[in-house]
Amino acid sequence: MATLWPRDEFQCLDTALRPNPLVAWLADTGVPEVLTFVHRTNVPALLTGAAQVRMGAPLTPGPRLIVTAAPGVPMASAYVANAIAWREGGDVAVITPSLKSAFVKGVVARVGQQVCGKHGNGPYPIRWEQSDHDAQTAIMKDLELPAVASSAETVERLQRLSPPGFVRDLCDWVTYQIRATGRTQFRSTDIETLIGRQLALRRQRWGHEQHPFVAMTVQQAKNREFAGVIVNLAVSGRRRCGASATNFVQRPYSRAAMVHDHRSKPRDSRSIPVSVNRRLMRCDGLRSRIAAHSPAVGCDRPVSG
Repeated sequence: MATLWPRDEFQCLDTALRPNPLVAWLADTGVPEVLTFVHRTNVPALLTGAAQVRMGAPLTPGPRLIVTAAPGVPMASAYVANAIAWREGGDVAVITPSLKSAFVKGVVARVGQQVCGKHGNGPYPIRWEQSDHDAQTAIMKDLELPAVASSAETVERLQRLSPPGFVRDLCDWVTYQIRATGRTQFRSTDIETLIGRQLALRRQRWGHEQHPFVAMTVQQAKNREFAGVIVNLAVSGRRRCGASATNFVQRPYSRAAMVHDHRSKPRDSRSIPVSVNRRLMRCDGLRSRIAAHSPAVGCDRPVSG
């Protein structure tokens, strides 16, 4: 029997705490096999692209690794629709560094509403993935609970929600409170806290909602994989473009496409290929502390992935 133990001691900047006790125990117990190559995909173009991005080498595009500029939303929508249509099965994630971009929102909306481009692909409904906080806010808005509600009114309003399993968990908690403590009233703040807790538990147990086409931020895409990834850019700054380049090569296991707004300011459009063809150093928010221990080598500015 093989047991897989993922570990990362990079996060531990205090060398006095190394090695990890579990890692030391494993080394004494058996002979660990260190995985030194990518197991996420066996697509040569993606493997080569990932290596090129990490080493700062020029990116070699191909049928499964596309980088293209689009003069506006209609053309970008056609590229995105084509990438979805030609994906050869599997889910697709549209990843963007910013939710504030009218370009990105326009592309996602257009692909979901109409046929796009000369190939006539689409429409493909792309669902924006909500954070737990956004979902919690939307649920509370639907509930329309008063500041203080009776137990009967609270249960009745909760039963309007969906999906059934989520509603059952909420109602079970309220019913238990009524039966065990004799509560006759519930504050809306109590229910809001309960909903937030249940959303977090649901995500831990069942992961993210399954939908074939989803749109999300770079942060929401962390530690996840998809058959196809489309990075949709309309931003400036090497930090954001660099993070997007990392997602471009690390999230897909079948094919990837990067579509950016060709009508961006010159410095913006230049930052996209520059960010793709430069060495990336992943620091996950620890850049300032890492710099004090080990200055970046071969990278003019560390980029958080």
